[in-house]
Amino acid sequence: MSDALTIQLPALGVHLRHGVKHLLEATLIPLGLFYLVMALVGLHGALFTALGWSLAALTWRLATRRPIPTLLAFMTALLVVRTAVGYVTNSVFLYFLSPSLQDFVIGIAFLALLPFGKSLIARLAADFCVFPAELTDNPGCGGSSTRSRCCGRRCFSVVAG
Repeated sequence: MSDALTIQLPALGVHLRHGVKHLLEATLIPLGLFYLVMALVGLHGALFTALGWSLAALTWRLATRRPIPTLLAFMTALLVVRTAVGYVTNSVFLYFLSPSLQDFVIGIAFLALLPFGKSLIARLAADFCVFPAELTDNPGCGGSSTRSRCCGRRCFSVVAG
């Protein structure tokens, strides 16, 4: 007899609503505000408006004691650096070159946290996938690596069609 456990994941729409909410808050709204204010006011106004949105979203979550998505915390920290680079150099090119450098920093963070048993990818996966308690609380499910693989498979199945 097997001790197999069947876990039903929520419908795809639940994952999409959960992920889109975090993606909007952490990346798409600051980007949209940047372009809007850039067209109306100029570079410095755009830089600080995008940063202001991210800091306000982070502050609101802290003030209301809501959980802070890893994506929001990480992107806000990186946006502080990007804003400083854009402001000091007065260059939109360097501001938008920074995401390429961000990818490098994110990769280093993924690797640096592995020896400590803190998986950044698992925390990010939780921002985009809704995992049932049967999965997250079950020690036999392998913890965060299983959750991130599960989310990756779900995302792949969406992309693959």
